[in-house]
Amino acid sequence: MSGERVGLGLGPLGSIGLSAFGIDLFFSYAGLPHGVTMAISNFVVEPAGVRVLIDPLRTRRLLRHSAWLARRWDDPAFPIAFPWFDSPRYWQEHVTDLEQQLAALKNIN
Repeated sequence: MSGERVGLGLGPLGSIGLSAFGIDLFFSYAGLPHGVTMAISNFVVEPAGVRVLIDPLRTRRLLRHSAWLARRWDDPAFPIAFPWFDSPRYWQEHVTDLEQQLAALKNIN
């Protein structure tokens, strides 16, 4: 309530376990016949729905983590905390992981 006015209180979606990314995935889910609807809660517990989420979220995490380290690399604490980040082995493994993720993303139905 604000003063004497009563309004609809909308909390952030994260407070109920949803994100804009998750909602986008829900609405782009192609596993249902035309005209059939599904509640978001059913989508999350549906095995196919979970499978649809795992690989895109893992790919996103792989990319964002490396990007975060690269952006912060000039901070003197980062080379000490993440000495492997600028090694050729790390980048070879990272590229291999991303290639595997690309293959997994192509296989999502």
